[in-house]
Amino acid sequence: MRDEKQKRELELIGERFKFAYPETYALIEREFNCDSAYLVATQLEEYFPVTFQQMREETEDEFEGWVEQYEASLDPPMDEFDYLRPEI
Repeated sequence: MRDEKQKRELELIGERFKFAYPETYALIEREFNCDSAYLVATQLEEYFPVTFQQMREETEDEFEGWVEQYEASLDPPMDEFDYLRPEI
């Protein structure tokens, strides 16, 4: 579960970076042979930590919303059947 959250956070950061800096995103994608937003964000974290932190802050709300939805999907709601009530 931790890996899934970390991967999704990096994907969101990469997508935000692509939107904010399309030329730089394309350059990183080409130079580091990255084929996904996740890999671009990994390179961004390593080589441009200030920009990475800025993108993390910009995507924080979206990521928290995703985490809530993800955790809700892992814990399905209880069904409405009352198992202690005798059947009629």
